Amino acid sequence: MAHRIGTSVQCIGCGLVSFRALPPEIIAGAKDVSEINATDNSISSFDGLEPFAGSLQTLILDSNCISSLDSLPIMMPKLKTLWLNKNAIVGDVQLAFGTLASKCPCLDYLSLMFNPCCPHELTGHTEQEYRRYRVLIKFLVPTVKILDSAVVTEEEADQAATRGRFLVTRCAPLPDAPASVIESKAAPTSAGRTSFLGSAIVAEKPSGEVAAPVFAEQTRFYKASDGNRYIGNADL
Repeated sequence: MAHRIGTSVQCIGCGLVSFRALPPEIIAGAKDVSEINATDNSISSFDGLEPFAGSLQTLILDSNCISSLDSLPIMMPKLKTLWLNKNAIVGDVQLAFGTLASKCPCLDYLSLMFNPCCPHELTGHTEQEYRRYRVLIKFLVPTVKILDSAVVTEEEADQAATRGRFLVTRCAPLPDAPASVIESKAAPTSAGRTSFLGSAIVAEKPSGEVAAPVFAEQTRFYKASDGNRYIGNADL
């Protein structure tokens, strides 16, 4: 059933009707809508919400098929309540909720229970995992006051302020490969092909010709151990 009551939109799914997107007749009257409830449908993205972005304050999309927050409208400056329980949200939590914080600067009630990204005890995770998750979300989305079904405590807010940055995973950039290694990955030519032998790159010539080794920058090192002390420079 889809209908609009004043500033509220109801698109509640049922066994016979399951919306994949908001109906056009609802979108046409989006100007003053402040609340949308589209629970129990087959909605897989936030596409179609752009006309509501300037006025929407409450968005309830429980029991749908949303797997990412990437399709949120550019800005939803008035959104305060976002319920996405029982969806399929996965992926990089840090990136997703950093995006959420920037697009929804007034968000204070967020509920994501029964999503893969939410390690709740009801889904087989430990209490410690869920506590860590709550602190991380409070750090990434500082405006949140209620997360899932519980108020964010002063202790959680303090931990987010003092320890939240240590919960963020950062990946070190990979070093650039030596130029000779990059060249060796080129497609084979009629003159021969290339292959890797330890730290030496050998250009394999057609039969009858001698292969000339070309040494790249050393990328492997011996680890200090009792065995390695018997290896002299002449053996390397």
